[in-house]
Amino acid sequence: MFGVFGTAAYHFTISPLGPGKATLISNAYVVNGAVLAVWILKERLTAAKLIGNVVAFAGLVMLIGLSPRDLSIVTGYELLALLGAFMAAATVIVIRQLTRTESSVADSSRMLWRSYLKVSTSRSTPRCAGTMKVGGTI
Repeated sequence: MFGVFGTAAYHFTISPLGPGKATLISNAYVVNGAVLAVWILKERLTAAKLIGNVVAFAGLVMLIGLSPRDLSIVTGYELLALLGAFMAAATVIVIRQLTRTESSVADSSRMLWRSYLKVSTSRSTPRCAGTMKVGGTI
């Protein structure tokens, strides 16, 4: 559910914020994920990871070409985009925790997908008992 809201928030904010600013805020989920992992999963945030997150965020700002003035304006749309980024980060945290505790999650999803493919491809068109000649009988 977190991922659905995060994605919806991103798409909802593209038009009012512009694609650059909406993408920058949305991609902040990486930094938010690191913060949430420290808080929720009790992971250690090493200096290298902290520096990496700062450099990644600065790189996004430079790639998008936003000015400091653009980043200083905060409206409800920016807050919505930031909330969406936190929801996306929460999705990453949930998936990370599931892979630690539930080793069969990936296997189960593969098994369900294979079952779906078998069912959807095994449906065949009904066959007629006989064929009909043009102008003739069965």
